[in-house]
Amino acid sequence: MLLAYAAVLPTATTAIGCWGQMKRGRETAASHFALSPQTCTGDAPTPAGFRVSGRERVPQPGHVGTRIVMTDGWGRALHYEIGIAGEFAEGTTPRGPVTVLGGYEAQMYGAGSVWTVIWEEGGSCGDRVVIGNGISRRGFVEVMSEAGVIERST
Repeated sequence: MLLAYAAVLPTATTAIGCWGQMKRGRETAASHFALSPQTCTGDAPTPAGFRVSGRERVPQPGHVGTRIVMTDGWGRALHYEIGIAGEFAEGTTPRGPVTVLGGYEAQMYGAGSVWTVIWEEGGSCGDRVVIGNGISRRGFVEVMSEAGVIERST
């Protein structure tokens, strides 16, 4: 009986410890979100035919990023990520440089119906990403050009 108790105790202690860490992690993220000195804002032009269908504040170390989702009536979606660090376009093929709003050089990634443009503007809110879902490369470039996000020569 003592041997069975000895085998169960470390497992139970580990589980309780992990639960406490997860709970503290959520409290830390919530506290960070509430106390953050800076919320990232920026240009997220709405292309013709699209409407803002979602906006989310995303806690980041030292600031709060912004995610804006735009959709149209054809099943296409654009996701603007402002000040959100991440591994966007991971595993996709680079498709070449493009120039974006403000004259910054960006990299385009994608294939099929998912296209991504990633660039850095500097500072804590400088990470910028636009992801197009349900849209061809040609359609993505056209929509982003008309909105003024990327130069038409791309």
